[in-house]
Amino acid sequence: MKKFVPIIMLMVIVFSCVQEEDKIIYYVDGGPTIFRTHHFPIDTLGTYDSTLTLQISSDTTWNSIIVGLNGEVLTNPIIVGNSIIFTKEITTATIEYWLEITSDFGDAFAVCSMPGPFKIFKPPSLWITPGQDCEISWQHAQYAQWYELDINCFDTLYQLMWDTSIICTDTSTIIIPGDRINFYGGISVLIIAGNGASLLPGDEGNVKGNGQGFWTARSKTHRAIKLGYW
Repeated sequence: MKKFVPIIMLMVIVFSCVQEEDKIIYYVDGGPTIFRTHHFPIDTLGTYDSTLTLQISSDTTWNSIIVGLNGEVLTNPIIVGNSIIFTKEITTATIEYWLEITSDFGDAFAVCSMPGPFKIFKPPSLWITPGQDCEISWQHAQYAQWYELDINCFDTLYQLMWDTSIICTDTSTIIIPGDRINFYGGISVLIIAGNGASLLPGDEGNVKGNGQGFWTARSKTHRAIKLGYW
């Protein structure tokens, strides 16, 4: 009797696995902001406003998207064209802000940490003499990754004389030359401490997954300085 021996053929197929990059579906802009005023000469910080603003742009169907903030689903959005906008008050006690966007089309997420309160401690008085150099310095804000300094100078009729904006990655001392403030009026100083996506050139944002954009926490301190005794 003839005996048949089965022959097992082994076929080894090598697959080349190519992982596609996440498809960008959502474009995100926003984050939490806390606005404080540094009062001189009392030298205290007062909370002026604490708000979250968020805008998400997408071509997907909005009623299928769930947007979460620290595990809480955001509700009552405003829909404008292909954008969905959320606005809500926030507590100054929260530090981390986790954003999650989910739908059948894809998911996206981002996180930022709120920089702590800080003061603008120079100049060390409420007013300076017109024509005198003005030195502006501020305290380090916990969790801050960058700072934006906005300066606006006005005359006594509150007409804008000039303004400027400076971005830096750490606390610094800014000198306004006296010949730029040789008039009676005032200086409005706004310093923004930021965490998350920065305002620096080349930053592509911090939104991951199927999203792209900027999710940023901003701690703002405003201070007014008088030019002269008026």
